[in-house]
Amino acid sequence: MLMALGRLPGFGQVLYPLGDPRAALPLEMVRDAADLHPTIEAADALIAAAARRRLPPPNVDLALAVLGMVAAMPEDGGEAIFTPARVVGWLAHAMEEYDDRPLRFRPRAVYVGASG
Repeated sequence: MLMALGRLPGFGQVLYPLGDPRAALPLEMVRDAADLHPTIEAADALIAAAARRRLPPPNVDLALAVLGMVAAMPEDGGEAIFTPARVVGWLAHAMEEYDDRPLRFRPRAVYVGASG
């Protein structure tokens, strides 16, 4: 994957070049909560190999994949966790905008109702 894409899926995040804080806690919690699991061992080996090669640290996608595998979640289980979390993040940003006058966010479109 690295050679084909120039990046390793599950690693690196543009906004968090020193490490995705959204990945650290879930990975730690899965390690603490689960008995020794082959997925955790594989993920830790992959993280160590990436670090040796000076690749970016893991991101939230890897953490959710590990959680999903260890917890035997359905294939789309990670999305069920990530999507509500993303909405909460958007709401937090919007609330910050209301406190910062003038607003930094300026929509470029105006809703005119349903077209029909």
